[in-house]
Formats: sequence, structure tokens, C-alpha cells
Amino acid sequence: ALIVILGLTIWVMVGRALRPVHAISEQVASIGASTLDERVPVPETDDEIAELAALMNRMLERLEASSVRQRRFVADASHELRSPLATIKAAADIAGASDDPRRFGQLAGDVAVEAERMELLIADLLDLARLDESMAPPTTTARLDAIGEAVASRSVVADTGIELALEPVAVRGDANQLERAVLNLVSNAQRHATSTVSISTSSSGGMGHVDVDDDGPGIDPADRERVFERFVRLDDSRTRATGGAGIGLALVRAVAERHGGSVEISDAPGLGGARFRLSVPMASDR
Repeated sequence: ALIVILGLTIWVMVGRALRPVHAISEQVASIGASTLDERVPVPETDDEIAELAALMNRMLERLEASSVRQRRFVADASHELRSPLATIKAAADIAGASDDPRRFGQLAGDVAVEAERMELLIADLLDLARLDESMAPPTTTARLDAIGEAVASRSVVADTGIELALEPVAVRGDANQLERAVLNLVSNAQRHATSTVSISTSSSGGMGHVDVDDDGPGIDPADRERVFERFVRLDDSRTRATGGAGIGLALVRAVAERHGGSVEISDAPGLGGARFRLSVPMASDR
């Protein structure tokens, strides 16, 4: 009789303890890609099961946020790609309806410009996708001063001079990705600079820094975080001819995060415009 009573007691207690697990399992089984906003029930008991339920809800929050970002990214990319296609189609329709041979020459020029814009946009989208998939930090070493010199030699824009103040800085990172990030920063600075862009390198606190300054109007503090979002263009640079597609700075942040670093915006102390600082952990062996 004692054994039977003990067995029944254990059966009841175990069933009561595992009842929240059964409820969590049923809820998890009903959650799909279209119902990521749902959450599992968290029991009031302060035990491991409640901790597990809270952990699963935090995981669902991350999955929902990732799904929202992905859908918004696909929608924005589709919108950006639709614009040059619409321009090409309109130019082709106008050229086809006209007997003027000059229209066909203009059509060729329009198609070349829009095709180049699409090519750059697709290249940026592919780079972002690769960075999103690559989670392992780089193990190679790169020289920030050499990257600054290479970018300065490639960034030739009329009426915009580049000043260099480079000190030797070795960081742990992928040289190609870091050069692409610095090139995007310099291209962005040249779009808004009045006459001068400055590239400098330095190190402090175990981090290597690349500062890109310009003498343009600067960036309002309220917008300094927003400019790193994908497909964001500020009010004074919304035109695609001058403002780009809004991918370049998002790519810079993705490169910085993959390297365990950061990118920040402040006022340029010497030129009066904006300063973009890309920071990356230094290599252990300088």
C-alpha cells in the first residue's frame, strides 16, 4: 500500500511539473513563419522551466525581428531595382515612337547609366548578403595606413582634394573588406564635401581607427544612427544621382561588426563637416 501511494504521489507531482512543458511544446508546434509574433506561456513558478520558456520567447523575438528586417530588405531592394528598369523602359518607348535617330543615341546613354547603377546596387546587395552569412571573425592581418593610401589613389573626384595623415596601424581583419568599407566612407564624404576630404589612421585602447573627415554641412546628431540603416537617404541627398542607393554606409557597419569593431559619426574637428570613424581591433603582433 505504501509503495502504491508513493507511486501515485510521484506520478501526480511529475505530471504537474511537466504540464507547463506540454503547454510550451504545443505552442511551439503551432508557431510557423507567419506567426512569429506568438510567444510560449511562461509559468509563474521560478524554476528551470520558466527560465526555458523565457529563453524561447527571447529567441522568437530575435527570429521575428530578423524576419521583419528580411522582408523590408527585399521590398526596398525590389523598389530600388524597379526604378532603373522603369527608366530604361520609358527611354526605349520614347525612342521607339520617334523617327529621330538621335533618340537611339540618347537611349544607349540612358541604358548604360542605369545598367551601371543596377550593377553597383546588385554588387552591394551581394556583399551585404555575404557579410550576413559570415559569422566567423577574420584571422588575417591588415594595415590601415596601406588601405588609406590605396583608397586615396582610387578616389579621384574633380574639385575635391584628399588630405592624408596616416600612421602605421596593423589590425586583425580582411584587407579587401576593410578597403571596401573605407572606400564607401570616402565616396560618401566626397559627395557632401565642399572641397576637402581627409583620411587619417590612429590607434588607442587596443583598437585601430580610420577617420574620414569632410568640410561639408555635417550630419545632424538625430540622423547619425539612422544613416547606417539600409536604403536610407537623408533629405538633402535623396536623389539617386547624388545620394546613392543608401547601401554604402550599411555595408560599412556590416564590415565593422563582422570585425568586432564599430563605426561612429561625430563633428570633424578640423574641417567642420562630418567625421566617420571606423574602429577595428588591433592585431596582437604589430
